[in-house]
Amino acid sequence: MKDSSIPKKVILASKSDPAAQNIKRHLLRLGNFIEIEKGVYTSQKALLIETSPQSVSLPSGTDEVIVASRHASQSGRPSLTVHVPGLPEKSLLPPASPSTVRAALLELRNQVARLNLPHQVSLEATHHEPGDFAVPITFVEIGSEEKEWVNENAGEAVARAILSALDPHPCKFAIGVGGPHYSPLYTRISFESNIGFGHILSKHAPANVELIRLALEKSSSRMIVLDWKGATREQREICLEISENFGIEVVKAGSLLVKKL
Repeated sequence: MKDSSIPKKVILASKSDPAAQNIKRHLLRLGNFIEIEKGVYTSQKALLIETSPQSVSLPSGTDEVIVASRHASQSGRPSLTVHVPGLPEKSLLPPASPSTVRAALLELRNQVARLNLPHQVSLEATHHEPGDFAVPITFVEIGSEEKEWVNENAGEAVARAILSALDPHPCKFAIGVGGPHYSPLYTRISFESNIGFGHILSKHAPANVELIRLALEKSSSRMIVLDWKGATREQREICLEISENFGIEVVKAGSLLVKKL
């Protein structure tokens, strides 16, 4: 896979993940992919690669990755989620593409309406591996139990969201600071404005200048959307300090909503 004509965007689908395999089948049906070697498919816009848990090998020249994945939660609530991975507790954050995140999220909303799905569409805060990654990476997931992972309509919804995210519309890049793991405020802002989120640091993330500046850098952003009520006091103080010292725009999340809370 060294041909210069090979697409630079890569979709990963684990062989051992039932949700990923569900999504993959719909990607093959909808995305005009052709198999070029075992477990590797190409279209004009992306490579689709089946991965094993032991090995993930990206072609040389890859400039962005989208991962089709399952999402698990104790609630068992049907959900379709988008997030950037990373380990805030270790200050390990990979590059993010806010425009990709936003495009996938918006198309999930469209597909939930079109397919009459019961799933909640949501952004999640930055979490889980990989923390050390060279190119922007986005997870698009089906949750939250096995019956949902193999649901055909959910698989189609995520496949269409991933395909839409391969060619995202421009948006204003931001990070989110504060709030719960699931991010209703940032999700609504994505729906109601032209703002796209890269890394989201929940109220559970460490509160330090270096981490928030790293999230900004890795999200190619100079804007912090701050969940004022949902952030810790330390997070609020640090965001204001960063704004004053580095000229970063800080906006209260509630002020960006069409219908104020």
